Amino acid sequence: MANNLIKDREIEENPESKEENVDGSRDGSDSPAQAEARLLSVIRVDHNRYRGIYHAAIKGDWKMAEKIIKEDPEALRAEISMLKMTALHIAAGSGHSHFVEQLAKRLPPEALEVKAVMGQGTALHYAVFSGSLKTVETLVRHNQNLTEIKDHMLIPLMAAVVKARKNQREIVWFLYLKTKNLFPDPVHTQLPRFLCMSGLHDVTVHLLKRYPDKALIKNEAGFNLLTTLASKPDDFFSGSRLTFWERWIYKCWFSLKAKSTFKIDVLSLYSNAVIPDFLFWVFGSSCTGYTVGFSQSKKVRYAKLRHKSALKLVFVVCEELSRKQTEEVEFFFQGTDVLYVAAGSGIVEMIRVCLHFFPDLIWMSKSEKSLWQHAVIFRQEKIFSLSGGLTELSKMFHSTPNKSGNTILHEAAKLAPPERLSSVSCPALQMQRELQWFKEVEKWIKPELISRRNEDKKTARELFTEEHEDLARKGERWMKDTSNSCMVVATLISTVVFAAAFTVPGGNSSEGVPIFLGKNAFEVFIISDALALLSSLTSLLMFLSILTAKYAEEDFLKSLPLRLIIGLATLFFAIAAVMTSFVATLWIILNDRVRWVTIPITALASIPVTLFVTLQLPLFFDMCQSTCGAGIFRPQKLWYRHSGRSVLEYKQDS
Repeated sequence: MANNLIKDREIEENPESKEENVDGSRDGSDSPAQAEARLLSVIRVDHNRYRGIYHAAIKGDWKMAEKIIKEDPEALRAEISMLKMTALHIAAGSGHSHFVEQLAKRLPPEALEVKAVMGQGTALHYAVFSGSLKTVETLVRHNQNLTEIKDHMLIPLMAAVVKARKNQREIVWFLYLKTKNLFPDPVHTQLPRFLCMSGLHDVTVHLLKRYPDKALIKNEAGFNLLTTLASKPDDFFSGSRLTFWERWIYKCWFSLKAKSTFKIDVLSLYSNAVIPDFLFWVFGSSCTGYTVGFSQSKKVRYAKLRHKSALKLVFVVCEELSRKQTEEVEFFFQGTDVLYVAAGSGIVEMIRVCLHFFPDLIWMSKSEKSLWQHAVIFRQEKIFSLSGGLTELSKMFHSTPNKSGNTILHEAAKLAPPERLSSVSCPALQMQRELQWFKEVEKWIKPELISRRNEDKKTARELFTEEHEDLARKGERWMKDTSNSCMVVATLISTVVFAAAFTVPGGNSSEGVPIFLGKNAFEVFIISDALALLSSLTSLLMFLSILTAKYAEEDFLKSLPLRLIIGLATLFFAIAAVMTSFVATLWIILNDRVRWVTIPITALASIPVTLFVTLQLPLFFDMCQSTCGAGIFRPQKLWYRHSGRSVLEYKQDS
């Protein structure tokens, strides 16, 4: 590299110095030692001369740079690094828009097209990597041709999508709208797919409206837009994992028309969604253009916009595919396994849209497994819940045994994939979830198939017992360990509060009547002490019943979780009651003497209760939801109501 750099530099600076070879060509090559020495000499000289402008460009200090340029005008366009970077490259790569603006004013437009050695990129490529939209806008404003110039392979738009860091949506939108030739060579025909991989579905939708023929583009491995989307469940609402508050914010967005500025137009192209006024009041956030004050609210907002854009993109691709011949459609889905990847990822929206355009896909199978069997294998309850829209004939098809004699119930009897098991908090709930799946599929198939044996002579029930033997053992151990730990706390509470009932604060009179019987705080003490005793004994009995249970498979479905729920609830109540009793005792004894002490002690008494709630409440809610809630299988509509195919006619079901 050293030889090449010095040779190029000498040839450019002194063409006459080339020596002519035998064949008439010129060659300015030296020995390796001479070339290395000359390179170091050039670097040393350039470094010393342009060190000041180099540091000014990195820091964005225009005052220093202006002073240096006045003293040495060549510093404006000189190559100030061994990688042939100018001050413009360095400032653009550092994201200093003001510095770049001042340089661009003093340089002719063609000077902005100079490429550096590293990556063969122009200053615009460096600005893209810096993530500075203002810098990108400045360079394009001074030279529109920059958007068409490639580095060693990619135009700036493609570089922004492929190489740049995430969350550069505004830069991608700007370059997309400013670039005239989006597909200069075969490499750039993959632009829609790379946009999709980066989660920029809004840009992809707009691009495909301009170039519909690019909707079905695929790479050498056969991956297309739908296969890319099918592997990104977070880009759809059904595959995203939002917290309770995030779901509440998600539902509060309204779709309103945006106003016309460049940044608003970006969102307008995205989803035309803006935050409702009452949310500004609730969250106290301020909005300037498209920025929402709270990062959480902004995150949820863009999540919803991304989900809508991804859904529109599926519609656009399916709409273009629907214009093809039946054989091409069949080859497209059979060759890419789009539906099965989507089913394994739990993307309900993609399944519904594909079946809306191509209803015959419901009869497809892969490796003797139908679409709903894949949903059972990968434990995607949202996909399986769509089966409510199937006809009896369709259910019969999806229940048909394969060559190994396995029905869909045999698939439900197998252990779930590890990633799906790990989504449930503890082994006991994992076993419960597996039983719920088995029971749901058992209700779904024909009664005569329930006792059918496969080629290994096993019924689905026998296969379930065999596959889940280890999980049941882990669930039993977890239940017993949890019960033992909680029993220690419950026993301690019951012992303390039982003794406190006979050693009341202040003692008793000679007649055996408590001295502070007439005080309100004493009534609070007695009542909370009694409640603590009763609830702790109830909790103790519940945990004892868990320790002595049979631990049959069916017990994990309702019996054991329900006992644990009652035990945790009564234990929590006992802790709260005993702390109340403790605070009441302090009020009785210290209120008339050291009143100020009672307030901070009362506040500190809430710490144990808070800690217990913080640590145990998530588990408690999970158990309540899975045991007493509506269940994980909630019927959903498979078919859309309207018969039109246009994306514009589509409205996302709430």
